[in-house]
Amino acid sequence: MATNDFLANNVVFQYKLVAGVASTWKTLVCETDLNGTLSSDVSTLVTKCGQIKALGVPGATINGTGAANTAPTSAQASLAAVLDLCNAQTQLEGRMVNLAVGSVATGAAVLIRGIGYFTNVAPKAPAAGSLTFDWTFEITGTVDTTEADES
Repeated sequence: MATNDFLANNVVFQYKLVAGVASTWKTLVCETDLNGTLSSDVSTLVTKCGQIKALGVPGATINGTGAANTAPTSAQASLAAVLDLCNAQTQLEGRMVNLAVGSVATGAAVLIRGIGYFTNVAPKAPAAGSLTFDWTFEITGTVDTTEADES
């Protein structure tokens, strides 16, 4: 049986501070769902000689759902940290990355990476069950889909 280093449970969201002192990647823990979207807008101009279409600059959004963890380690983050970062409009470098142990083919580690902000955090506290939250990280600069300068 062949091994698969690209299992969904190996793919996580990580972020680190951009400004100030050197920082390390923090992994958003207890995720239940993680999604990335890379897209380009297409503008259409209707003229008397036909339509003119132009492709815009690529943009990316990474969003997910997780269960609140009240005791994350120093290398982890959960609801409280994401709420604080969103509220303070803290600029971050974020990435959707494959953390598989062992060899990972070139191009298979980083999926989407860039500088941006948490733009939405939505805690949910049902009458029964765990406290969960949805979050959105919007990349506001250049979108990187390579593994250059990964650390």
